[in-house]
Amino acid sequence: MTRRWIREHGFLSDDSEILRLLDPIRPHLRLMGLAVFSEVLRQVSGIGVAVLGAVLFARAVSGAPTSELYPLAGSMILLGLARGAFGYLGPYLAHVAAYRILVSLRDRFYSVMELLAPAKLSPRRTGDVVSTAVSDIELLELFFAHTAGPAVVAIVVPVLAFSALAAISPRLAGVLLVYMMLLATLPRFAFWIGSALGSELREQIAHLNSQVLDSLQAMREVLAFGYRDKQMDELSGNSKALIALQARQARNMGLQGALGICIVSAGVISVLLSASLLVRQGSLSPSYLPVSVILAGSVFTSLMGVVETSKQLSQTMAGARRLFRLLDLQPAVREGAAEFSNVRAKPGPTSQAVEPSIAFEDVCFRYSPAEPRVLSKMRFDVPAGSTVALVGQSGAGKSTVVSLMLRFWDPEAGRILLGGRDIRCYSLDKLRLLFSVVSQDVFLFNQTIRENIRIGRGDASDMEVEDAARKARLHDFIVSLPHGYDTMVGERGVGLSGGERQRMAIARALLKGAPILILDEATSSLDAESESYIRDTLRNARAGRTTFMIAHRLNTVVDADMILVMKDGRVVEQGRHGDLLALRGEYARLVAAQRCAADGGGQHPSPE
Repeated sequence: MTRRWIREHGFLSDDSEILRLLDPIRPHLRLMGLAVFSEVLRQVSGIGVAVLGAVLFARAVSGAPTSELYPLAGSMILLGLARGAFGYLGPYLAHVAAYRILVSLRDRFYSVMELLAPAKLSPRRTGDVVSTAVSDIELLELFFAHTAGPAVVAIVVPVLAFSALAAISPRLAGVLLVYMMLLATLPRFAFWIGSALGSELREQIAHLNSQVLDSLQAMREVLAFGYRDKQMDELSGNSKALIALQARQARNMGLQGALGICIVSAGVISVLLSASLLVRQGSLSPSYLPVSVILAGSVFTSLMGVVETSKQLSQTMAGARRLFRLLDLQPAVREGAAEFSNVRAKPGPTSQAVEPSIAFEDVCFRYSPAEPRVLSKMRFDVPAGSTVALVGQSGAGKSTVVSLMLRFWDPEAGRILLGGRDIRCYSLDKLRLLFSVVSQDVFLFNQTIRENIRIGRGDASDMEVEDAARKARLHDFIVSLPHGYDTMVGERGVGLSGGERQRMAIARALLKGAPILILDEATSSLDAESESYIRDTLRNARAGRTTFMIAHRLNTVVDADMILVMKDGRVVEQGRHGDLLALRGEYARLVAAQRCAADGGGQHPSPE
């Protein structure tokens, strides 16, 4: 009934968003039902107080005995108390239900974002996604707490009051019906003039949020390059554009409110005049005149509550559209069907052991149809327990290989095998548990050092965390801090150096202990002494694990079991260090170029 009433009364020019917003209410339907019931009783109690007050006044004027007035006064007091109680209970229950629904929506949003990342989220501005996750979802509280329930109340209470008025005088009910229909058209009018503006307003807010976030994240660059004035001009321009949109919305809201007041005033006056004429004609008892006006006023009060809410509902629905646009995106990768239980670094007897061997079979990949291929006919086979280095110039596709192994994207052609099976057969969560990754760009959460390391394995004990920190040559630094492992690292690890952040990433990987280890420039931010120590640690950690090393400094990969030399998305050479040097090909050229750079330039020396 509610959905049909919404369609008929035009609460949306396109009701798809509002109908979709009704679905999250289902698990909380009992709570919402109690809230609606309480609100109906509150309004009915208020009508009862007013009606009894009119009757009391009429009887007092007519000279009725005091014994008849006391029961009426007592009933008014009881109804007033009930109105207060239900006035507390209704909004409380409605808001509890609304906040629970918002929690479920945010949980769902985050779950979907996990599936979309990074393929479908990387083209989007972070601030825009954050704006949807926070402000757009928060804006839906207006719908769940102040619209969905009151819309039902706006049906029940007017029907009850209109029926009571029709029983008193069908002619008065007919007069009231005309103004009820006029008032019911206001929500449609509100969406007609406000829908496009609401969408534009939400987009502008998201754009401004994105720009502010970009400015804060790039504050060092803004100050260092003297970009402050330009950045301030852009922020000021976007702020002024937002103010202009908000001013237009305020004008629209004022117009809707004025129209509503005019309709209500005309309706009450018309009912009062009609009732007065009926009294003069003898068709209506004088005692029913104030009752009729009270019933008409109660109808308008209920309807005006929805009209007032509808002023901002266009912006709320714009937020809902932005939310559903993200939720409706299809992930670039699909969940696999197979599950496996061997997610430990050390082999052991399991029901479904997975051999950590990796093979690429004619893998082709591009990030979008409009871009050239990043990988083309990529083919290699890495046995379990071996160490493989991926080398080549920037843009050769080395990091893309890692992203495909982790299934951040899927290849457009060919397949990747893990333990002899296509990785698309495996559950995403279980697949990624088999990989430990140490990347050059380390992200640290605004938590303690202990919790940042424990991200590697959530159930790790404090002793295991400290052992991983020792192996990453981080323990001595941590205990020298005033709060030790309980030190907050600051947002994105702002309180740590690049080398300290990278050692923390290494500690995470060591703590996780996955059977496949990926080192993406894992020692690039370390000093020479620390790098030598960490390389020894990582060499020990590689024992029994399949390891992929991505490196630009070729002296770090000389002991790899296999070196894959990449160029233009292909493997052009593969073999051990000495064998590749003997070929005097691409690898030898890269080695010679680095030696030349280390020697300060000049002619390229012989790769030998």
